Amino acid sequence: MKKTKIGFIGGTIAAAVLALSLAGCNQGTGGSGSVVPDQPKVSYRDSIFVQGRGQVYQPVLTNNGQSVYERTDPVSETVADFYMGQYEITDEWWKEVYDWATDAARGSRQYSFTVGNSLSNGMSYGDAVVWCNALSEYKGREPVYMEKDTIVVARTAVNVSKDTSRDGIMISTNNIQVSKAADGFRLPSLAEWQFAARGGNPSASTIWNYQFAGSDNISEVAWFIGNANSRGTLVAGGKKSNTLGFYDLCGSQREFVFRVALKAEAVSFPRTPSAAAEFVAGSVLDDSDACKILCGETVAATQVVQSASFRIVSNTKF
Repeated sequence: MKKTKIGFIGGTIAAAVLALSLAGCNQGTGGSGSVVPDQPKVSYRDSIFVQGRGQVYQPVLTNNGQSVYERTDPVSETVADFYMGQYEITDEWWKEVYDWATDAARGSRQYSFTVGNSLSNGMSYGDAVVWCNALSEYKGREPVYMEKDTIVVARTAVNVSKDTSRDGIMISTNNIQVSKAADGFRLPSLAEWQFAARGGNPSASTIWNYQFAGSDNISEVAWFIGNANSRGTLVAGGKKSNTLGFYDLCGSQREFVFRVALKAEAVSFPRTPSAAAEFVAGSVLDDSDACKILCGETVAATQVVQSASFRIVSNTKF
């Protein structure tokens, strides 16, 4: 199985992009002349079913041991059943959908992004939201994100006006709403992401309280700055999965999630995403503390984050 991997330049980590080829390759013959079989192909686009069972979960988000919320805490959320990507979105998958979505032949249904057809230079939360809609249409599903108070699909992460307050890039996705019945793709909420990362079963206290997804030993389950510099390449899924079978939840690449609602705000999910965004659990550029399950940061929805990706969620299997 051929894998295109994360590269390093001059001993430092290049922007971490899991651009993976799924093709198998012949391993040749062994000393006895017998043919070594091809390695089994891995699909980096599989989903795993997570049983939320309507459990109430209180999300937490910290940075350097402190809550990232200055004024109030995030609200608890009732977690319904959902499907979530076993792996982060790969560069290969991003490009496939991006090229389809931005084709000029799509006319008024053409998509636009703040970044190009590679994740090597980072991405924004708005790009992730718009890409999810593009994937939904690409797969013949109903898009989740709609422009607020309309039935117009949100297809742009670029400001089409002449406002240059953010270098000419200002997403319209801070004015969107979620179609609750849609069978398309979206980002996980912070509660959903943490619930899955912790194993989905609060009664299994040892697993549930691991600092990292699947272990208290970060080197078992994550690529981070402490073990990535010693290797020339990294492989998606090269570390141990968590108990539900998810790979690279901690480290590897920062993952965007829905901004959580705060206690002063209305609370129901799916909710309307806002102009703020969150990413979680660190990357190959971060130390071990930044890669903990409950660690993350808030950023502007327009901000391009380096070494970033996301995993998708849907109400139905993919």
